[in-house]
Amino acid sequence: SYKDDSILKVIKIYKVPENRKPVIDSILIDTVIFKSSYNFVVNAGNSITLTNFAHDPEGGNSGGTITYTWYGNTSGFLSSTTGDSISYTAAFGIYTDTVFAFAYDSLGFKTSNSIALTCNNYPKIDAFVIGIIKVPVSTNDSVFNYSTLSQDTISLKVLASDIDTAAGDFI
Repeated sequence: SYKDDSILKVIKIYKVPENRKPVIDSILIDTVIFKSSYNFVVNAGNSITLTNFAHDPEGGNSGGTITYTWYGNTSGFLSSTTGDSISYTAAFGIYTDTVFAFAYDSLGFKTSNSIALTCNNYPKIDAFVIGIIKVPVSTNDSVFNYSTLSQDTISLKVLASDIDTAAGDFI
């Protein structure tokens, strides 16, 4: 007689839906939409709003919710590290900051993009030239009075320098 001691094993195979990472469609910086190259100039002390627009290529089949995070190796200040929209406030000085925008689907797949922010200072007003009179500007000056006849024409110049350059280029 023949005795079969083999064990029958059943293997179940499940087809798992394909999941791809989210896609960042664009970054909105204030009112300007950037679709590929994310470079922006911001003046010292100013704030800008960064908004990340992304979608799930599976159309929500993986759960549908996109979550957003932000990271910056920055001299400036990020208002938050989560959410689709944040604020960035530039510090004073000359520098380039990089802010990274991340988008995650509900299964943890992620994508990212970086935004280069060139930060610079406002020009410094050094003096006013009214007619032939040069009036230097100091931190204590707020008002300068100049009298003329009502029919007179005067020339007014503003002398300013770029404090971001070592030599102080005049504008």
